[in-house]
Amino acid sequence: MNTALRVLGLVAVMVTVAGATLGAYALIETDAQFASVQLTGPSDDATTLLAGSSAPFSLTGENLGDALHNVTIRSATPGIVFEAFTGPTSLEAAASKTFDGELRADDSVSGLQDVRFHVYDGDRRVGSITVPINVVQPQNVDLALTSSLPAAMPGEEVTLTGEVSNPMETSQEVTFTLEGMEGTVEPTQATVPGEDSTTVSVTGVVPPDASDALDVTLTAENQAGQTTTADATILILAPGETAAGAVFEEVSIAPGTSYALPLLVVSNQDDDASVTVTGTHVSEHQFGAVPAQAALGGYATIEVPADAQEPFTTTLTVTLGDQEHDVTVHVDPAAEGEQADDNTLVEADYVGRLADGSIFDTSIPALAHGPFPKADQFQPRPGLQPLEVHLNPQQPGVVEGFYNALVGMTEGESQTATLDPSEAYGPSRTHENVTAVTELDRRNQVDRFITDIPIAQLPPEFEIETKEEGDTLTYRTEQGGEEFVFEFELTRKGADTVDLERLEDIGSTTTFYPMWPDATEVVDITSQHIVYETTPPEDQGLFTWDVNPQSHHAQWENATRIEDVTNEHILLRHIPEEGSTYTIAQHQGPQTFLVENVGTEHVHVSTDNPHPLGGLSLTFDITLHTIQDAPAMGGGMMGGAP
Repeated sequence: MNTALRVLGLVAVMVTVAGATLGAYALIETDAQFASVQLTGPSDDATTLLAGSSAPFSLTGENLGDALHNVTIRSATPGIVFEAFTGPTSLEAAASKTFDGELRADDSVSGLQDVRFHVYDGDRRVGSITVPINVVQPQNVDLALTSSLPAAMPGEEVTLTGEVSNPMETSQEVTFTLEGMEGTVEPTQATVPGEDSTTVSVTGVVPPDASDALDVTLTAENQAGQTTTADATILILAPGETAAGAVFEEVSIAPGTSYALPLLVVSNQDDDASVTVTGTHVSEHQFGAVPAQAALGGYATIEVPADAQEPFTTTLTVTLGDQEHDVTVHVDPAAEGEQADDNTLVEADYVGRLADGSIFDTSIPALAHGPFPKADQFQPRPGLQPLEVHLNPQQPGVVEGFYNALVGMTEGESQTATLDPSEAYGPSRTHENVTAVTELDRRNQVDRFITDIPIAQLPPEFEIETKEEGDTLTYRTEQGGEEFVFEFELTRKGADTVDLERLEDIGSTTTFYPMWPDATEVVDITSQHIVYETTPPEDQGLFTWDVNPQSHHAQWENATRIEDVTNEHILLRHIPEEGSTYTIAQHQGPQTFLVENVGTEHVHVSTDNPHPLGGLSLTFDITLHTIQDAPAMGGGMMGGAP
């Protein structure tokens, strides 16, 4: 081959190599080339994502350039998809914005992934970030189904309780379905926190043709399509039969304390039947008569001897009319273990009862939905869960007696506490002292100039958009049936704020106090202030004064007189008639006060306790589930609470 051909061949090879090299370089992209938008991930820790599901996810973008970008964020990692809640979003130069959306992992993805996110302006990439995402495969939940009723009758409505436990570290969405009877599950879908559990309430009707026993199945399906089932068998009562059972077959009660155990009885008899409960450890019971062909809930108080140390089984004999039933309960004296104290975080179930045993509130679905007598104050609530309380004495979050009952309890312990009104929601009437003497300022000094007032806060009647600097603005208002007129000069008008000057003349009069119209005179105008002086009429007798300066509806009619007038003050004395009433408009509605006594310094008044449980002795049956160290933040209740 001659030299020319060899040279041409070498050039062709070099061109081919160069083309391949250029092509390779075209595929190599560095962050430095696309760093006009800087992305920030959620945290340094890996985000956990369930395979086959979506979870909320956010990235923050900062525009480091000097041009606007219409931003779209995409995942470049196979099997991981980011879908923003909005389409392309404008990101101004030198501005930051959070991009919210959902992150989804395919079923096939598992383990720790370094997920690459790119920011695009159209087809041009303007930023990137790598975020660690831990993708975990779903695990089936555990499910249990229990019936609080010992038996049921054909056509009767029954309530069952399902408990679903999540063995995973991440939360799971679970959907429930029911088989075996017509009914509902509340809620039909629930988010079960990681390594935690939740309860659902199943309410259904026993088929009219059911006999002997009814098998009911509850199915739980997670977002990955995995299902688990739990079964419960409901015994069907034949005509003339009765049944009895305990809602809880195992309880932990500290030595020397007691707990009112909830019981359920069912009667398929034609007549009402009285109910009694006896037993070695039963100190009292609270049951009404069970109606014919119905179910009823009640309580038997179990007392544990002060010297009890070992677990024991106690038998309760429940008598319905002429039939007896033995109900066995396993009792564990809760004498040892960590105790709840101040600055701990506890979870507890509770039943709140009135003196007649009716429930006014509870966190337990079986009692809320079951045939236990309910008080007028009872309000059904969906999604019942144990109450979480931060035991913080500065911010207790629950009534005093409930707080004191929790302190000292151990995990798993149950106890019953009865509170008098002072430990609960207070007496039936509350008492307070209202001052019998009011001192008013005779001289009032106000600022002459008001600056930097936001235009958005100005009264609409100012019509500020039509005004110019130097114009007069007039404001009218009504108080006590009298119209008041105030005038201002617009001294400065900015884009968002204005400055005003009050317009007054020496000797002009106005009304500071509604009972003395035009009795306030401008006595001085300085460079910065306007000074007003009020002179009440000398011959005024008794007049009406507002007992609550925050409410012009709370007045003692013709029960106030002027006691003294000095250069600086006006002294008023209130002498309402004992036994008279007045009303104050409160946020919960009008509240009427009774004048009990009139003294030299105070007027003693009383009013009905506005709380629906005010003045009542309350009983709480409490079961403490968990105790842990409380967070450093403030205290109080974290859920619906007594």
